[in-house]
Amino acid sequence: MVLAKDVEYVYSLGNVNVFNYFVNKGYGLPGHEHKGEHTLDVTQGEMLVTVGDNEYILNRKSEAMILPANIFHEAVATVDNTIFNSLFLKDVEY
Repeated sequence: MVLAKDVEYVYSLGNVNVFNYFVNKGYGLPGHEHKGEHTLDVTQGEMLVTVGDNEYILNRKSEAMILPANIFHEAVATVDNTIFNSLFLKDVEY
């Protein structure tokens, strides 16, 4: 079971909100889906990201991932001290 972690920082850049998370192993974004897509990128540490039936490992060397709308997704840190960002458009309903 993935444990939820509160957002540490939220930045606004034009029409985009950037959510910045600092998490330890086992924490991240619990499984969910919503109406708008968003991105996920890891700047430190590593995460296991599930999108539908597929699993991906993201770390600082990975490119940002686009999480599609209306598809189940989940992200959990696999190591302590993981930092990741999620970007959402402000005008999209979630």
